[in-house]
Amino acid sequence: MFAGGASGRQQRSDPPVPPEVRGVQAQLTGLTNDVARTISDRFSLYVSDTQEDWNGAFNYTSG
Repeated sequence: MFAGGASGRQQRSDPPVPPEVRGVQAQLTGLTNDVARTISDRFSLYVSDTQEDWNGAFNYTSG
């Protein structure tokens, strides 16, 4: 499948997360959100969009 028609980028879906890993994933997601919130609160003068910068730096989202 291709997303965006003629863009040529293939759409990928995330693989299912095994049940024994879900707790770890939830904890890491919470930690990531806390760190991003702290960066936003303390360094908003330097970082205008924490989520965008975080995703760009660590490629957490494809969009």
